[in-house]
Amino acid sequence: MGLFRYISDWYKENMAIPKEGANLIAQGTDQTAGQLEPAGKDKFRFESTSIVLEFNLEINTMLLKQGGGEFTFTKE
Repeated sequence: MGLFRYISDWYKENMAIPKEGANLIAQGTDQTAGQLEPAGKDKFRFESTSIVLEFNLEINTMLLKQGGGEFTFTKE
């Protein structure tokens, strides 16, 4: 299992993104983990919480979109 951690100085949670087989899982601090569904190139959706995660592999960032907000995380 591969594990990537993304941190943010201003957002209340950090995100762990483990890879289990061919699946990506997202888990925020003190949150239940959930499987991410592909939604495009380097883009994934977590349906139950209406979260979209967009990864920029060139600069090691992840953009979290939820409820009209956009929050940038940096790969740890």
